[in-house]
Amino acid sequence: MDFGTNFSENPIVTQLDDGTLIAVMDSHGSGFGYSISIDGVNWSAMKYVEVTD
Repeated sequence: MDFGTNFSENPIVTQLDDGTLIAVMDSHGSGFGYSISIDGVNWSAMKYVEVTD
């Protein structure tokens, strides 16, 4: 997985109904990161989602 420049830890991997894998991880600050894979070996670059009030 390419985590880019964001801090990430504690990934949780879940298989979606269509077989796609998604890893969701804690990220420093007020958001989280996620990455997607079809085969569990090759992962997309992590996307960061900022969560605000």
